[in-house]
Amino acid sequence: PISRGLGSSASFCVATTTAVLLKFGKISNKLTGLDKKLVNEVAFDMETLIHGRASGVDNTICLNGGTLSKVGNSLDLLPGTRLPLLIIDTLVPRNTSEQVARVNDRLT
Repeated sequence: PISRGLGSSASFCVATTTAVLLKFGKISNKLTGLDKKLVNEVAFDMETLIHGRASGVDNTICLNGGTLSKVGNSLDLLPGTRLPLLIIDTLVPRNTSEQVARVNDRLT
């Protein structure tokens, strides 16, 4: 659902970036490590345009799947980590830009 903080904008950014880069031959359809790096960088820039400031978490997870750890500016994928997760839509809209700003305020 839109405006629920579940990364739908990041999904859009990763999918759009991948499609455009594939169309113009800038990445291979096997998505090598360098291809993923480029897709992630462009998707992050798109997320930043949409939200004003992005953490990089949503686009990284949308591209790679799995779980990650974020400490400061470092994002590290945690391979093999499985977390049972149940998502329930509360029907309460969220503004991602405001949420990111609140988290940044707490961390700084």
